[in-house]
Amino acid sequence: MMFTTAITVLDGLTRALVVSFATLRGEREEDVKAGSGRGYIFVLAGLCVAALLLVAFFMQGFRAFIDLVTSIAFLTAPVFAWLNHRTMMQPHVPEAHRPRGGILVWSYLSITVLGAFAFVYLWLLVS
Repeated sequence: MMFTTAITVLDGLTRALVVSFATLRGEREEDVKAGSGRGYIFVLAGLCVAALLLVAFFMQGFRAFIDLVTSIAFLTAPVFAWLNHRTMMQPHVPEAHRPRGGILVWSYLSITVLGAFAFVYLWLLVS
């Protein structure tokens, strides 16, 4: 049961990353073949290598693994928030669907707070 879940997540994440990278390069989402091509193979291989490295290096001690995952979560949260905000402000998103008013302020405030948490986390980690 876990094997099929892992394959599904790996495929879904790969497809999402291929479309995300293409969108950031300025390509239209409709023009991207998310489930095929060199980009799909490259991202899939990269994710597999990263997963194998994680298992190889961090299965000796579960605490080290949890520390790594916590660090990644704190440090990537502001990046993902900014990418999400940037995506919603793109010209291909209809004006009616873009955040405005209080939601726009909330978005900027949230990105700032997440960035502050990441900074404090790094500061506490190195001190």
